[in-house]
Amino acid sequence: PKVIADLFIKSGYDIEIAYLEGESTRLIASHVSQSRKIAWVHVNMNEIFTSQGLYRSIDEHKAIYKKFSKVICVSEGARRGFFQRFGEMENVEVLYNVIDGQLIHKKAEEHVEYQRRDGLNLLMVGNFRKEKAYDRMLSVSKKLNNEGYSFHLTILGSGAEFNSISALREELDLSQVVDMPGSIRNPYPYMKQADLLVCSSKEEAFSTVVIEACILGLPTLTTDCAGMDEILDKGQYGMIVENSVEGLYQGLKTVLEDPSVIAKYRAVLPERISYFSKEKRIQETILMLEG
Repeated sequence: PKVIADLFIKSGYDIEIAYLEGESTRLIASHVSQSRKIAWVHVNMNEIFTSQGLYRSIDEHKAIYKKFSKVICVSEGARRGFFQRFGEMENVEVLYNVIDGQLIHKKAEEHVEYQRRDGLNLLMVGNFRKEKAYDRMLSVSKKLNNEGYSFHLTILGSGAEFNSISALREELDLSQVVDMPGSIRNPYPYMKQADLLVCSSKEEAFSTVVIEACILGLPTLTTDCAGMDEILDKGQYGMIVENSVEGLYQGLKTVLEDPSVIAKYRAVLPERISYFSKEKRIQETILMLEG
C-alpha cells in the first residue's frame, strides 16, 4: 500500500481524505506526508466488516485508523459499531451526510409513469443486497395478502440479489401485489406519490432514502437498525419496528388496519425538515475540515 500511495498520491495537499472503508483508508494511511488525514466510515463495522480482508489482524486494522487525525462516522449508530469493533478511540466523530432537500423536491416534480393501486401504496428503494432483506419483506407481503389486506408494494432498484428476489416473488405468487421495475434514474416522483416508505434492512448506518422520504413528507416504517433512532427521533417521525420478520409483519398490519397512523406521521414530518438542512450540514463539514 505504501508503494502504491507514494506513486499516485502527490505531495502538497493540506488534507487527505479516505472517503470509504477499505482500500482508500489503507492507502491514505500508508502515504507518508505532512497532510492532515481524515477517514470516513459509512457502515456499522460491527455488522459489515468486509474491509478486514485487507489487514492481517484486527490490531493492524485499528492501528491504521489511529493514524488519522479524525475518523468521521455518518451516524451515532455507525460510531457505536466502530467502538464495538475496535474499542473507543478519541479521534472518532459523527458528521451527518449533506442532503440537498431543494434538489430532491425539484426532481420529485418530474413526470413518471406511476399508477397508484387500490389499498395502501408501499414503496421500497435501494440496492438489492442481502442486508436490505427484501426476502423477508416478500414473506410478510405474502402473509398479509393471504389475510386479505389491501395494499401494493413497489420495489425500486437493482443489484446482486435482484434475480433471486424476483424468483421469490414468482414462487410466492406475488406478481399482482409486488412490482419490481428495476433501476430507476429518479425515484423521487414515486416517493412523492406513495403512502409509506418501508425499510426492511437488517443493517444500515444512516439511511439516505429514509432522510429523503422525510424531506418529501413521506412517512416511513423501518426495522430498528443503526441511524433510524437519529433520523426519526426515536419513532416520533416514523414507525420503528423490531428488526425481524415478525416486527415487519406486526408494524405493517398496524398501519393497514389503522391508516390514521400514517396520517399522524405525515402531519408532523414538516417540523423535522430543518434537522436535515443542507446549509447546516455544509457548515459542520467546513468546520470539521478547518479544525
